Amino acid sequence: MTSKFFNPSKSFLHLPIVWSAIVILFILAIVSGAVITSHTPLVWDFSSNGFNLFISTFRFPLGILALVIPIVALLAANHRSEQTKEQIRITGSQNNFANYYKHLEEFVKYSEKSSDAEGIDFRYAHKKLYPNSQSGDYSICPTLIFLLEKMQKMPHHLYDKYPDNVNEDLEEDEYKSYVELLKNIAVYINKETYKYLPEHDLFGSYSSTYLVKSMRLLDKTIELCKLIETLCSFSMDFESKAKGLTTVHFQVSDFGISKDNDSQKNVYDFASERSFNKANEHFKESLREMKGVA
Repeated sequence: MTSKFFNPSKSFLHLPIVWSAIVILFILAIVSGAVITSHTPLVWDFSSNGFNLFISTFRFPLGILALVIPIVALLAANHRSEQTKEQIRITGSQNNFANYYKHLEEFVKYSEKSSDAEGIDFRYAHKKLYPNSQSGDYSICPTLIFLLEKMQKMPHHLYDKYPDNVNEDLEEDEYKSYVELLKNIAVYINKETYKYLPEHDLFGSYSSTYLVKSMRLLDKTIELCKLIETLCSFSMDFESKAKGLTTVHFQVSDFGISKDNDSQKNVYDFASERSFNKANEHFKESLREMKGVA
């Protein structure tokens, strides 16, 4: 912050505080000298005795005038200090600017190598992942770290609340809370968060079952977390916050599900009620495995 009295952009002699200090000292010296003169009988004497008497008589106002030199020197030193601080600030700002664009450039190069990151605006993602990078702080957004840690608990919750009746639905409020969490994380890489939201209403009579909703939710969650953590891995200090989601094998096709690319519809390929139950058991086993990953 620039000093109020010592503007580093001004020359020393243009500082109001310098002339104020000089004028105040001169006024004090003149006033005290006038008071001494009016109360002391003096005669003109240009001999050595007269000069010695003058110095002895006006010792106080002369002492005040003598203070001008050290005070001005002190003000000059402080002004130089402010100028040095300003030069350091400007240099630091320039370095931050250069480092920021170098960091952004390397981040884009790194991110472009990932085939899963197609279509992402990397400049936007960089700004969201490293919100304080322009000021020299290249730590990942702490809010994102918190969200990833929260998302890591999803398999735990889904497993613990798995219904005995496989035809039951996932609670609407709980489902909405997970979707909202997905949106909050997705916004770090894309403004259009709907691209990372699960679709479950195209699965016929199974659309409203715990298995379908949980599975599609988990599928999108894993996809998003893997992508986010891939981008975050650009930071050497980053450690995965969602290992249970990103390190465990999980594919929708493992649960008897197929996708018709031509019609863009998702359908279940269950041959019988038994296969549906088996899919539920397989899914619960996957959730249990995810729970076991620290």
